[in-house]
This record gives sequence, structure tokens and C-alpha cells, in this order.
Amino acid sequence: MSSKRILVVDDSYANARLLDVYLEPLHHEVRTASDGYEALREAASFAPDLLLLDLQLPEVDGFEVARLLKSDPRHKALRIIAVTGYSSPEHRQRAKEAGIDGYLVKPVQCADLNAAVASLI
Repeated sequence: MSSKRILVVDDSYANARLLDVYLEPLHHEVRTASDGYEALREAASFAPDLLLLDLQLPEVDGFEVARLLKSDPRHKALRIIAVTGYSSPEHRQRAKEAGIDGYLVKPVQCADLNAAVASLI
């Protein structure tokens, strides 16, 4: 797997930091954001290849972040994986409708994260 730009979005600093610490040794360039607005700003300046996105965010939730990014031609190739505590079929359907490409339920196992990331980048 070649090095990619990955944006981790989670309102929990600990969760975001854990993913950051896990991904950086794999030679990815990782940035974090803690809310929907910050995610949109970071995506505009960083141009990530992959977004690991919590769906339950303050202000602008992850569903809306995904919709906005997927509708922007600058992010045509962006792949999004939800990393969320939401596990219901309704949430999964909403994620799909928002353009989210993969779905992981917290707590995420390393093997599941590796498989999801590898399948999308």
C-alpha cells in the first residue's frame, strides 16, 4: 500500500489521536479534525485521499460532511469510511446515501481498519 493522505475526523481527541498514531507508522500522512467545520476546512487545504469520519459530530454531523465533500468536484476521488458508534441499519443506510464508501463500528479492530483502508486506497 502506497503512502496516502488521510484525514481523521472525531470529536474525541483520544479516538482521533489513536487512529493517527496507528496510521502514521504505516507511512501515511495523517491530519486530524475535531468537528464538521474543521473537517471541511482541512479537506479543502489538505486534499485527503481518505477520510475516516465519525458520524456524531457537533455542529455539522458526519453525514452532512460526507454529502458536502462528495458533491464538491475537488473531492471527486475522496474515499470515506465511517468510524462510528452508530450500528443500526438506518444509520448504515443514511451513510450510504451520503456517499460514504465504508462503515466501521467502534471499537474498531486493527484488522478491520486495515482491511477497510486497503480496500479503498
